[in-house]
Amino acid sequence: MATGTNQNNAAHQVELILQSVDGLPTLTPVATRVLAIGSSKDANFPELTRLIESDPALTTKIIGLCRRAALGLGDRITTVKRALVMLGFDAVRAAVLSISVYELVSAEAAHRDELLAEHAASAAPGPARMFDRIGFWMYSVGVASAAELLASENRKLHVKPEEAFVAGLLHGLGKPILDMLLPRAYGRVLDLAERRRRNSAPIEREIFGIDHHAAAKRIAERWGLPPAVRDVMWLYDHPLGALPEGVAVDLVRVVAVARALCRELHLGVSGDYGPIDPAASVAEAAGLSRRSVEETTRKLHSIVSERSRVLGLDEHAPPELLLHSITEANRSLARITRELDERAREGKRVAEVLASVVEFWRSGGGSDDPILALGAMVRSASRLLGQGRWGSILGRDGEWLLCLFDPHGELTRMISAEPPEGLADVDLSHSASWADRPGVRSALARWACEALGLDAEAAPLRVMSACEGDAVPGCVLITDAPAPEESPEERHLAPLRATWSAAMSAGASRRSSERLAEGLADSNRALADAQARLTESEAMAKLGEMTAGAAHEMNNPLTVIRGRAQILVDHLADGPDRATASKIAAAATDLSDLVTALHQISRPGDLTRAPSPMETVVDLAARIALGPSGRVCLDLPPGGLVANIDVDRLARAMAELIRNARDWAPDGIVRVHVQIEPADDRLVVRVEDDGPGLSSKAQRHAFDPFFSERPAGRGRGLGLPLARRLVELHGGSIRLEPGEHGGTAAIISLEGWRPEPNREAGLAA
Repeated sequence: MATGTNQNNAAHQVELILQSVDGLPTLTPVATRVLAIGSSKDANFPELTRLIESDPALTTKIIGLCRRAALGLGDRITTVKRALVMLGFDAVRAAVLSISVYELVSAEAAHRDELLAEHAASAAPGPARMFDRIGFWMYSVGVASAAELLASENRKLHVKPEEAFVAGLLHGLGKPILDMLLPRAYGRVLDLAERRRRNSAPIEREIFGIDHHAAAKRIAERWGLPPAVRDVMWLYDHPLGALPEGVAVDLVRVVAVARALCRELHLGVSGDYGPIDPAASVAEAAGLSRRSVEETTRKLHSIVSERSRVLGLDEHAPPELLLHSITEANRSLARITRELDERAREGKRVAEVLASVVEFWRSGGGSDDPILALGAMVRSASRLLGQGRWGSILGRDGEWLLCLFDPHGELTRMISAEPPEGLADVDLSHSASWADRPGVRSALARWACEALGLDAEAAPLRVMSACEGDAVPGCVLITDAPAPEESPEERHLAPLRATWSAAMSAGASRRSSERLAEGLADSNRALADAQARLTESEAMAKLGEMTAGAAHEMNNPLTVIRGRAQILVDHLADGPDRATASKIAAAATDLSDLVTALHQISRPGDLTRAPSPMETVVDLAARIALGPSGRVCLDLPPGGLVANIDVDRLARAMAELIRNARDWAPDGIVRVHVQIEPADDRLVVRVEDDGPGLSSKAQRHAFDPFFSERPAGRGRGLGLPLARRLVELHGGSIRLEPGEHGGTAAIISLEGWRPEPNREAGLAA
């Protein structure tokens, strides 16, 4: 929407300018009548003579322009009639047209100057410079005279010298036209063109939306100027090899060479400041002889001086005009030299900044360690801003750190102190520009001197902002290095500060990302564990529903089967039938125990906690697992431990672990270690064996129901699932891992195991 509005505004502005062009006065009746006559065949010489001679001032100027030394006529041209006879109608017509256009534009410009002067008090300030009309017309006379001479010397182009003169004089007419219509704005065009070292047309299009070519073409059409002259006004600086078909190509080329020659000789003021192409090169591209350019150069100053005098411009004798050209050339050369010197200094500053940027990255500026990054920052700063002692002040989250570095960027000292006086309330978390506030730098310098034990008067410190933006707040550099004689300007330091800021911000982002990744990994692990527990809980709930139904539906038939089988055993004599009946009774009992075990895993019931010695729990577990005489190697802390637990349930869980350890231990020795984890006050029970250890498959599926690596018939695979279920009822966890000396270790970990009266004391310990 905004782009469309801007385009509409630009189009409206162009239309207003063209309407203003159309509003300019027309040519004089004499010029209009002369232009209306198409050729010398149509001319009524007596009538034209009377018409021109009716204006004595015009007559004098026409005779002066018609005296061309190149034709050897000189003072023989004394009247309009003689000029018509000796030079022909085309030459007189060209003189009339040239003088009429020049006087019309000059008079209109003078009138506009008077109006501007009358309204100067209420008008906006004028431009930094004004269009040099006299210098421009002198340049135009130079181009006209050069084009006339070149056309005379290059007859093969079939360009009439008088037509070349008119085209050369009027080729840049759009510039004074735009200056008349928009004097203040056109002064800005000239300023920008000179500063940017460019020609005026691109700047005109940038500011006005239209250039002087379009304005000149419009006024030429309105005044009825010859088509060939209009082509030159429109296309004189167009690439010679890309001129469109149907235009006066040869005339455009002649004027282009003449223009290049006058710019090269610095004749007058062209209003263009772009690169000057050598006239010889332009002539070669245009198909003109090099000799004609040399001959034109030899005669040009004399002819320009004479014709400038005729038109009423500043009178310059040929030597004075040549001296003026040399002066202008020297002035232009001096300006270019100054610009080159400034660019060289600018290039040197930029190279120094780039070298400091390279030094920063080479010294470890991309490190995630902020101290290493600060050291690289100090090295790059000392390279650009002077050698000396360097350091940084970091202020964030209410903490102020002073870091000192050696010349190689290595940290030598770090001091933490209270905020400087008057800066305790400065908010460092939102902007790095806090150090640029009035009085802040001096306060930081005093604080650094006090922290280092320096005399602030004897050892003044410089303080400068190190980073930009909000990404790296609270960071400045300090140094006692004297400022270089040509210290870089703020605009030169901006890229270096931007590099520091980007690197520090990237390091902080990477550190934050690493912490975030670690947090996400922990969250993912917790989520996976929660999902596993949820899945297991759902499975246990379904298993509980199934086993509850199975216990109800199966236990009664199994009791009947087991009872009747036992009756058969009691009534049968020894033999095959009695053995079969015994197997039936045993199978029924085994199946009933399986249903009961599944029911205990899925629905273990509520705990009955009581303070109990862990030694008692381990003894009970050993008897359950190993029989009445079962014993294990028990390791308890001195004085024993009392835990708030359900003795029967925890002993049953430990019994499953002890039974597994006994089955896999080659010597049948099981070791049980009971201890307190000091980091988080957990009660840890570790059951170890010296067996072959866990297979990779067992590590994944050890706690799955019905999983067992024992031979068929020696285990159902429900012991470890039941043990984990009972431990989790206590709010603990159980895991298997390789033993410290081989074998396997089953580890029970319990939180909140201490009895209530001793819980706070245990946590404090």
